[in-house]
Amino acid sequence: MRELTRIFLFSIGFILVGCFSTKEYVVDSDYSYSGRFSKYKSFTFMNNSSTDASPAHDTLIQKSIGRRLESWGYDQELKKPDLLITYRFYYEDFEYKGFSQPDFEYWVRKKFYNAGIAPKNVSEDVIINNLQTEETGDDTDDPVINNDEEYKTVFRELRQGVIFITFYDRKRDQSIWNGYMAGVFQNNSMENERFLMSSVGKILDDYRILARGYKYLN
Repeated sequence: MRELTRIFLFSIGFILVGCFSTKEYVVDSDYSYSGRFSKYKSFTFMNNSSTDASPAHDTLIQKSIGRRLESWGYDQELKKPDLLITYRFYYEDFEYKGFSQPDFEYWVRKKFYNAGIAPKNVSEDVIINNLQTEETGDDTDDPVINNDEEYKTVFRELRQGVIFITFYDRKRDQSIWNGYMAGVFQNNSMENERFLMSSVGKILDDYRILARGYKYLN
């Protein structure tokens, strides 16, 4: 009986440790309803001297973001890219003003594939494919914003350090997506390069949109 009790308590302790470990990090994102998510195919990093990141962390962050976007078909271009990317470290706890929105993937599918041209029978592992239309160079083929799409503000307590990544639509000069992970500076975890690169990957998992014209191959 004692042995069973000991095993039971050990199991409960293991479950609690698992819960604590998963709740230490908060990953979330917000997006703009006016984002032209079917049109982006290139990116570059903004020259931002206020990232609050060390040169080594800057290198790792840009390397991680670049690799992920290139694997999704985006080209890194210095001249007139579609997306400008910036990021920043926050070491202190703070309250973040975000938005309560529909799931990003669901919203993108509804917005850009409402004509019945969404990929059929796509597994969850496959990234959202974008429209394969010709580039017109203007906004005449952009989706119309629905009047029922509202920004419902929510305030989130972000603690123990945060990595923020922001995508800007260069042509429209506006932010179209913010992704972040909180709790990243606890226990000196940022000294681990693998952890930093993994954190960036977890943030970008909330974006998951292939570049315009890119064919995803299984």
